[in-house]
Amino acid sequence: MTEPPEPAAAILDTLSTALNAAGYWLPIDGKKAVAEALLQYRSDEVEKWRRRAARRAIELGRAERTLELAAATARSWADDHNGADCARAVLDALTAYPAKETP
Repeated sequence: MTEPPEPAAAILDTLSTALNAAGYWLPIDGKKAVAEALLQYRSDEVEKWRRRAARRAIELGRAERTLELAAATARSWADDHNGADCARAVLDALTAYPAKETP
């Protein structure tokens, strides 16, 4: 099995092919500089996405935990007060929908 090309090499090859097809010439140092800039941009974008995903996962975890605590409080209240209507309504609202898997 062959190894895929390194990202920098793939970008350099794509850039060279595109420039050649368009009839432009650029020294290899220039092509490498452009390829490195594109690779850095891609890396920066991936890091931004990763950070946003991590923040969102933390937010979802906190929201899920808050709902779990609210449901537990409603259950406790309903148990201690013979199924009080308010606590039962809160519990019904919190458990009406099955939990969704988080991405």
